[in-house]
Amino acid sequence: MAFSNRWGAYSDKGDLGRAIADYSEALRIDPTFAMALYNRGVAYRAIGDIDRAIADYSGAIRIDPKYVMALNNRGLAYNDKGDHDRAIADYTRAIRIDPKFAVALGNRGVAYRAKGDPDRAIADYSEAIRIAPNYPNPLVGRGVAYGCKSEHDRAIADFSAAIRIDPNNALAFSDRADAYRDKGDPDHAIADFSAAIRINPGLIEAYIARVSPTAETATTTARSLT
Repeated sequence: MAFSNRWGAYSDKGDLGRAIADYSEALRIDPTFAMALYNRGVAYRAIGDIDRAIADYSGAIRIDPKYVMALNNRGLAYNDKGDHDRAIADYTRAIRIDPKFAVALGNRGVAYRAKGDPDRAIADYSEAIRIAPNYPNPLVGRGVAYGCKSEHDRAIADFSAAIRIDPNNALAFSDRADAYRDKGDPDHAIADFSAAIRINPGLIEAYIARVSPTAETATTTARSLT
């Protein structure tokens, strides 16, 4: 279908409005085209229309109940709305279908952490790390969860492992800086905040925290893995 190539080109250009129009036309021709529903859901979420994204992901799942990426992404959309229980339910369904789906495991960890359950989050991140040891995001997530438990050395170890995998991971540097700060090590904190800023000059919280590396000036928000 010609639309499938053009919508990909529009998405690559960031022209999500035109991409959505093409997905919609493809669906007018074939309402059972699950991939078009999924991709339109991705586009809707990217422009902040979370309810339409959920509707499209749900349509794709009705057509293909084993569409694990649609389940994962509907979980992300529910998490965007703060509906962590529904997010967890979707991630869990995806993991039952594909127990090696590391991204869904990591994202469920994000939802558990957002609910204030760092132990379940750590369990999910650890399983994701076991499945995909070269994937840095679950290491960052587990580090944040350890930080929630004031286990700063474990947090630093996980952030350091993520940085070894991806030396340009600004969030891992920023989060490791938070851990050093909370441990009472302002020199290492400043060095890591500076590294985060070099990599991503738009990381505003790193600037703020670098000014006062001995105080809690920023909080780490729950971040999805995709």
